[in-house]
Amino acid sequence: MAREPARGAWRRAALVLGLSVLFPGAAHAYLGQPIRGILWSAIFLALVFPALLFGYVVSSCFSTAALYWLLLGLLLFGLLCGAGPLWLVLRSAPGASARPPAPAAWRAKIHGALTSLGVAAEIAIFLGTFLGFAKVETSSLEPIVPKGATVTLVVAPRYIRPLYRDIVLFEAEPERAEGLPIATRLGIVLARPGDSVDAALGDLKVDGVSIDLAREDLRETLESAAIHERHLRMFRVFRSIGSLLSTGPGPRKAVPGGRMEWFPSGPESYELPPEIFLILADEEKPPPAAVGSPSPFRFISRASILGRRVE
Repeated sequence: MAREPARGAWRRAALVLGLSVLFPGAAHAYLGQPIRGILWSAIFLALVFPALLFGYVVSSCFSTAALYWLLLGLLLFGLLCGAGPLWLVLRSAPGASARPPAPAAWRAKIHGALTSLGVAAEIAIFLGTFLGFAKVETSSLEPIVPKGATVTLVVAPRYIRPLYRDIVLFEAEPERAEGLPIATRLGIVLARPGDSVDAALGDLKVDGVSIDLAREDLRETLESAAIHERHLRMFRVFRSIGSLLSTGPGPRKAVPGGRMEWFPSGPESYELPPEIFLILADEEKPPPAAVGSPSPFRFISRASILGRRVE
């Protein structure tokens, strides 16, 4: 006869854990502790969920890996929130001296509904604040995005961390006169601060990797090459020996700060300083023999990057 009450206690334990994971604080309300439930919900809505949502939306631009971290964070907080209600339920199991708390399903339903409204409101605020749209004007960004396509962007200048092959929105004229509207343009990130850039005979290499936007594994390849390049710089002796034996490009020039167009008409080598990126801008490519026409390659500062495309 004692098995039925025991099963009931375990069912209630599973119920309060589920409520805590889905609606933090609702399990406390269910067990007759509405004040504690309100406190847990306030912590969740004011601190935990905004922080996790910021990391997922702004810092990682809806990446799959960040989604896993978001779900893991929600699960861990829900389990932490449910520890107290779980203890109350287990204390009320058969043989325990504590009096079982009287459940109040209506409180849990109201609490869960209000928590859901708070979560929905925060998601709407985040998306309305940080999401923007831009149209691709030329075919320079193909095959990643075609001409005329509309790109969804996360617009958060201070927190954007562009990756290789990312499409970013940048300020095209940072030296504009005061009072004039901001001129923006899209571009693909080809090289990041600290990278080595070499151009020769129409071939552009970043840390020794030829740039081919059609490659699906270009980002991963450039990430590996960048790590390898930084390791080499840690060993200046080996690097100097390699430069003596190398038949590649000559010494690399430092890119001046700020934004400037790049016309790689002949063999050139650069080493990107901190805060400087090389991008392929959404501009018409000049004819091969044209001199002085606008170049789609630009060196831009990190401060001029306004947004990053949602993957």
